[in-house]
This record gives sequence, structure tokens and C-alpha cells, in this order.
Amino acid sequence: MSDIYAATDGTAGGNGSQSMPYDFDTALTAQAATDRLIVMPGVYAQDAVVGSGKLIEGHFTGRPIIYGGAQITGTWSLYSGNVWRITTANPVASSLGKLILRTHSGLFLAGEYMDALAEVTEDREWYHDGTYLYLYSSEGDPSVAYWRVDKASLTGTASSSYPEATGGLYIGPGRDEVTLRNLGVYGFRGNGHLVDDCEDHIVEDCRFAFNAEDGGGGFSAPNNIVRRCAFDWNGTRRVRLNEFGLTDGDGYSLHNVGGGAVSTNYSIRDCTGEGNCKDFTQNVNDSTGTVERCTIVNCGFGLVLNTTGAQTFRNLTIRAGDL
Repeated sequence: MSDIYAATDGTAGGNGSQSMPYDFDTALTAQAATDRLIVMPGVYAQDAVVGSGKLIEGHFTGRPIIYGGAQITGTWSLYSGNVWRITTANPVASSLGKLILRTHSGLFLAGEYMDALAEVTEDREWYHDGTYLYLYSSEGDPSVAYWRVDKASLTGTASSSYPEATGGLYIGPGRDEVTLRNLGVYGFRGNGHLVDDCEDHIVEDCRFAFNAEDGGGGFSAPNNIVRRCAFDWNGTRRVRLNEFGLTDGDGYSLHNVGGGAVSTNYSIRDCTGEGNCKDFTQNVNDSTGTVERCTIVNCGFGLVLNTTGAQTFRNLTIRAGDL
């Protein structure tokens, strides 16, 4: 196995070594099935289509982020109290809306979409009236309080089975035996990670967060293994304590984990899900699989909806949600 490196300052003219890395797109194209693509830390503002047999791994010094967000630009003005507003030509208040607040220390925080301006009463709550984006910021001007205020922008690649579903990190039909390790996938208007009519994937030590639909989605995707991954704050809203069953926006941690009615043998172990609009898993009908040693916090209905088949759930921690 040979190693190929990608970095935020890489170029198409590199040679793929750690000292002369490729940019991410060039590295994906140059990577052979027997190569390991090592992605250096940083934020990669793009989506990606992953080919069959690929091994993509974040560098051990820090998790790289594949990012679909775009900055909201312009001048904020104080509206009332701690509520600020800005004119934006592209309203983000929709079923695919997501606001992402990036701090000066490098953190990503989820905004919470409210149904009315009068409900915007706490930090990071927001509303859009068709002209203005309103944001509660007790620390003053959002352009100063935060490094950037972003919205989910890129949609990624559409599923061939269900064109309404998209993925920022997309693995399409026949692209089997893909391994993803230590990656972050944030800020897409569709799913963060989408597997579509393919099988035998391993996803380890990744985080899928702040995506407007699901953290991870799949159709007809059997024999997939998910280990030690986090699925956080996906869906339109940030879920509050005792507020379950939200219907605006999808926001599952893992949607169709077993791949739907024709899929089998999924495995989800040692994962976490927090603040997702709906559930940790959903629509694993007629599948066989295991969910084990996972922690689910404040995720819509809690664990799962629409589940049939020979499935095993054991050693789970569920807080502020229900089955």
C-alpha cells in the first residue's frame, strides 16, 4: 500500500507526497484502489465522490473537515435587545436550512431555527422573514462575536435511486469496499455522508455534524460497519429537552442505516448521536444488524423508527429521548 497526501495548501502540480501534497480533488483522482489517501488537518470547502475500494483517512494530528458551508456576508445591524439582523439574498429558513456559527477558537456551533421572530430569545437562535436573517447574540455584533456565520450551502451529489437525497461525501452504485477514517463532514444542505446501492463499507472515528438533512444516509447498502463515529446536530433544528417528534427537516443521525428493505448485516458500535432533529437510526426495515454500546442524547424520538427484521440493540444509553 502506498500513501498519497492531500492538504488545504496542496496543488494539482504536487506529487502526492507529504512534502508536496495534492489538493483534495487531485488526490482523489490520482488515488489507486491500493493507495491510502491521507488528508491533512484543515477545512476543505467542497463535496466529494468516492470511488470503489478507496481508503481515505484523516491524518493523526487532527481530523480534516469536508465542509459544505458558505459564509453569510454583509453588515449586521442591531434590531432589538440582543437580536441582530442582516439582509441575505438566499433565505436559509427552509426544510433544508442550517445555520453554522464558527468561533474564533475554531469551534463549530449549531444555530437553532425558530418558527417566529418572537421566539428568538437565546444565543444561537435565528429566524428568517424572507428578507432579513435574525440572530440572537448576547456577545454583540455576530461578525465580531463569531469568526464566521455560515449557512449550509453545497448539496453534494444526488442519489441515483432517490434523486431527492444528496450527499456531501457520496459513494454511488457499485462503489464497494470503501473505508473512511477520522474525517469530519459538516454543513451540507443534504446528507453529510450518503451510500447508494453499494456495500461492504467501513466508517470509523468520523464525525458527521451540522448537515441540514441526515448525518449519514443510505439506500440498498448492506454489510456496512460504523464504529466510534459521532452524529451531531443534523437536521433543521437543534432539539431541546423534552421536545421530541419534530417534523421540519430530516435530521437523523443515520438514515436507512441498514439500507432499506433489501439490505442486511449492518453494524453500528461505540457511536454517539447528539442533538439531531429526529432519531439515531431510522427505516432499517427487514434488515438484520446490530446497534451496540452507543450513546444517544437529545435526539428527537431517541433510537429508531420503522424498524422490522432480525435486529439486535444492546448496551445503549439514551437520554432525553424515547424509543
